[in-house]
Amino acid sequence: LSHLASDVDPALCRAVAQWNSMSEQWLTLRSRAEVAAMVTRLDPVSPGLVPVSAWRPGAAIPRQADVPMHGIVARKF
Repeated sequence: LSHLASDVDPALCRAVAQWNSMSEQWLTLRSRAEVAAMVTRLDPVSPGLVPVSAWRPGAAIPRQADVPMHGIVARKF
């Protein structure tokens, strides 16, 4: 699960508010706590709920710029 973050980049919040004022298809930002609440009955896979740009920090693929999204991989108990 990945979701645009409401608690990482204030500029994103302003941009989404502007987008939502002009578009029929709204975007929804969620905080880390709100995303965590979506997966409370699941077993997170390491590293758990993290910014998507921090997922697998030791991976062979070079890390790009920070992305204002929370991400988690989890499975049913």
